[in-house]
Amino acid sequence: MNETEVIDMVAHSSEIENIVVRDEEQNELETLVRSSCPLEVKGAPSKKRGKISILIQLCRSRGSIDTFSLVSDAAYICASLARIMLSHFIKFID
Repeated sequence: MNETEVIDMVAHSSEIENIVVRDEEQNELETLVRSSCPLEVKGAPSKKRGKISILIQLCRSRGSIDTFSLVSDAAYICASLARIMLSHFIKFID
């Protein structure tokens, strides 16, 4: 798997399925895709999968976020990321 596929796999994780796409976040998400996402974003920024992909890439690159709800969601995703990756790795080696 390449990095884009790994991020997309994480975006489908049930642990972060409660992430919500809000209307007030759309402008910033669109800007972040163009300015801070070196990898392909599968799914549009207006979809949950796209938003999660953008926030994972921002977490990885230590990008900055202005909208409070995006800051909160990014912190939640980054905190969950290690557990999600570990569980996928364990399933892979079993």
